Amino acid sequence: MRRGIIFMAAVLLLVFASYTTAAEVKIAYVNLQKALNDSNTGKDAKAEMANEIKKRQLEIDAKQEELKKLKEELEKKGALLSKEVREQKEAEFSKKSQEFQRSFVQSEDVLRKKEQESVREIIKELEEIVKAMAKEKGYTYVFEKNESGILYGPADSDLTEEIVKRYDKQYKKDKEKK
Repeated sequence: MRRGIIFMAAVLLLVFASYTTAAEVKIAYVNLQKALNDSNTGKDAKAEMANEIKKRQLEIDAKQEELKKLKEELEKKGALLSKEVREQKEAEFSKKSQEFQRSFVQSEDVLRKKEQESVREIIKELEEIVKAMAKEKGYTYVFEKNESGILYGPADSDLTEEIVKRYDKQYKKDKEKK
C-alpha cells in the first residue's frame, strides 16, 4: 500500500513536471466521505437506515421476549410436565432460539448490504458531479482527500463544500420531479 502511494506520487511528479511547460496545472481535492455525510441525500439515507434499524430492533425485541417467556415457562413448569411434553417444549425452545439467531444474522447482513449499496450509489453520484465540476472549472486533477493520502491542501483547493451544494441542488430537483 505504502509503495503504491510512493509510486503514485513519483508518477504524479513526473506528470506535473511535463505539464508545467505545456499548460497550467490546476489541482484540487474533495473529501467524499464528508460530502456524503453533509449532503441532504446522505442525511436522508442515514435517517432511513436509522428507521430501518429501529424497526428491526423492535422485531428482535419481540422475538427475544417470546423466547424469554418460553424459557421461564420451561423453568417453572418443567418439573411438573411429563417427560415427553417437557422434551417437546425444550425442542420447541431450541428451534425458536436457533431461528432467532439465524434471523438476527440475516437481518444484520441485509442492513449492512443496504447501507453499502446506498453509500456506493451516493458516492457514484458525487463522483459524477466532481468530474463535471473539474471539466467546467478547468482542473487538471481532482484528488479524493482520504484515499490519496493528502495530509494538507490549501482551503481554496478543497471542493467539498461546493460539491455538497451542487449535489443538494440536484437532489432537490430530482426529488421534486418524483
